[in-house]
Amino acid sequence: MKKEDLMIGDWVNFNGTIDKVQEILYVEEKGYCASFAASATLFPIPLDKITPIPITPEILTEKLGFVVQNEKHLIYDFHIEDKGLVFPDNIRLKGHVKIRFNENPKGKYEFTWFMNCARLESLKIQYIHELQHALKLCKIEKDIVL
Repeated sequence: MKKEDLMIGDWVNFNGTIDKVQEILYVEEKGYCASFAASATLFPIPLDKITPIPITPEILTEKLGFVVQNEKHLIYDFHIEDKGLVFPDNIRLKGHVKIRFNENPKGKYEFTWFMNCARLESLKIQYIHELQHALKLCKIEKDIVL
């Protein structure tokens, strides 16, 4: 993986272990590395030894609470509380949010989110860390626990 692909808090796989990135740092003779909660900064892992975690229907339904709507759609519904989502220019949105996943033949998912039935964003993603980034871009706070 490249450092541009990662953020602190991203879920990744290294050496068969799934963990959250705690820090991204440069180490002489190793290059860019990531450290994890278990190792802190004692044993930074070079980014070329880290692999992304593919999104699967099992992760979406069993770990993240998505519901199978039909064969093609996995849906997650929730409501934004009183504070709403705050966007630039102090625009606030409140109400019903729906995230829909459609799997395409190439193994990628189309992440589409709707606010009060209006389609706001659609992205093609394949990995859990990309889902984490998509949720952050949409200003949706959802803990992902694998």
